Amino acid sequence: MIRNGTFFKDFGAQLRMQFCILLAIALIPSGALAKDKSEPAHVVGNLGSFFGPDAYPPEAIRAEEQGRSVATVAIDANGTVTGCTIAASSGSASLDAKTCAIAQASLHFAPARDSRGRAIAGSYTLPVRWVLPTSDFGEMANDEQAMVSFSGSADAPVCSVVVASVARHIVPAKCRALVGTILAHGGNLSQPLAIGIANEADLSPLGE
Repeated sequence: MIRNGTFFKDFGAQLRMQFCILLAIALIPSGALAKDKSEPAHVVGNLGSFFGPDAYPPEAIRAEEQGRSVATVAIDANGTVTGCTIAASSGSASLDAKTCAIAQASLHFAPARDSRGRAIAGSYTLPVRWVLPTSDFGEMANDEQAMVSFSGSADAPVCSVVVASVARHIVPAKCRALVGTILAHGGNLSQPLAIGIANEADLSPLGE
């Protein structure tokens, strides 16, 4: 037989416990029950386009230096780069310095976000493998030899060549790579240079 006092006492304790549970749930911040929206900072755009042959430091080409630089890039809540340090060196001071110079001057980032999706400061690990550029031209065995002459500037060179009695241009990207290699090795652009044409796709008609 259950006494009335005992019954109401137990029932009251259960109500108080349920009330405390409901109160605790109500006090949990709404964001804690929401989906975690955190994400790290990331590069906007094509990262590889900033580290092509044109970006290779001339002094590293002359010293035939290559390797893998790993940089830690600091980024603020607006996605702006605020610092860059080398976490793992390539063994080349010029390659390491160029890695951070490009990160600070050219890269654009989407900032990191916290669990509520709010932009916050963060960092990005940037690994860059530097491999000595080749131009597909040079003193190499090739049946199609030609004389190339240069005009324009070092930044915007024009490479003119005559192949099979037809005047052609070397496409701009290959022309810049060729000029960069020549200058890096102390060459002179004032005189025509004998080269081997490795690929017909490297050439375009005059005026293009």
